Amino acid sequence: MAFGDILFTTAVDSDAGDPISATLSGSRTAGNLLVYWVFTFASNSTAGTGLSEAYENIHSGNGDVAALYYRVIQGGDGNTWEVDLAESDQYAAILSEIEGQFATAPLDQTGESEVTANNNVVVSASGATTQADELAVVCFGVRDAVNTVDITALSDSFTGLLTEHNALGQAWHMLVARGVKVLSATGTPSCQATLSSANASIQTTNCIATFKKAAAVGSTAAHGVSKSDQQAIVQPSMAGFAA
Repeated sequence: MAFGDILFTTAVDSDAGDPISATLSGSRTAGNLLVYWVFTFASNSTAGTGLSEAYENIHSGNGDVAALYYRVIQGGDGNTWEVDLAESDQYAAILSEIEGQFATAPLDQTGESEVTANNNVVVSASGATTQADELAVVCFGVRDAVNTVDITALSDSFTGLLTEHNALGQAWHMLVARGVKVLSATGTPSCQATLSSANASIQTTNCIATFKKAAAVGSTAAHGVSKSDQQAIVQPSMAGFAA
C-alpha cells in the first residue's frame, strides 16, 4: 500500500442521531490517518474523544454543517469513533483509515465553499501547502428538496469518491461525499464535484483540508540538521598518517 491509499471505510446515517458513531473493520496501524467526513442538517458538531477538528463549515443560509475530523492513529487505538452533535439530528457520515506515516501535527491548509442551484460544486484551500506531497481531503455536503441527487465525478485527479445518502423519513434528501488526493507539488488544491442534476433546491456545504507527511527517517529534517549545516561538517584530517 502507498501513502494516501484508503484502507478501511464505514459509512453511517441516521434520521435522529447523537452522537455519530462508526466502527471500522480490521485493526488500526499507528501513524496512519483516521478521517471523518460529516454532514448534518443544522446541527453543529464537535470532535469526539481522541479526534481533532480539521474544519467545520456552517452554511450561512440554512445552517447545514459539513465537517472534517481526524486523528493520527496511535498504538492501541480502537475501531469505534464518535462525533458529538449539538442536538439529535439527521446526518450522513463516512469514516476511513488512510495509509501513510503522517506528521504528529499534520493539519496544514483548509478552505470552504457554499454553492446553490448548480451541478458543478468547487471547494478550494485558502492558502498554499507547505509540503509538496501532502494529502488533500474534500468533503461535500448536499441537500436537495426535490430530487435524489448524487455526485458522479471529482476533478483534478481526486479519487476515493464515496457518497453516503440519507433520505430517512424526510421530504428532502441529503448526502455526504468523500474525495482524496496525494499532491505532487506545493500549491492551493481545489476540487470540483459534478452532481447528477441541477435544480433550484440544491444547496451544498463543503470543506477541504490538507495533511502533512512525517519527515522521512534518516532525512536531515528528521534529525534537525539542515542541508547547509550538513555540508559544513568538516571531515577528519589525515595529516600525520602518511605512509
